[in-house]
Amino acid sequence: MSNLKSLLKQSSHYLTGRGLAILIGFVSFPVYARLFSVSDYGVLNLAQRFTLVAGAIAKLGMQNAILRFHEESSDSEDSLRRLYSTALFGTTLGGLVCAIACA
Repeated sequence: MSNLKSLLKQSSHYLTGRGLAILIGFVSFPVYARLFSVSDYGVLNLAQRFTLVAGAIAKLGMQNAILRFHEESSDSEDSLRRLYSTALFGTTLGGLVCAIACA
């Protein structure tokens, strides 16, 4: 029963977040359509797409690697520290490279 309760709790959190994101989109679209011209709205959309792509490239799949290697690295403090440093510096370097490329 605990697994089902946990699943329902996590699913409700996910659905609440998705619902709020959709609601924000419904509210912001008419506001943006009134405030910005067609070309300004296109530039804003293009900037948003570049940001999404840069974020995906900057992560470099690091979230999957951390999940996979955490269990085997957690046996010693030194290897765990090395895993955290690699994750932090790897994503930071990826983000900087993408920011420089976009600039």
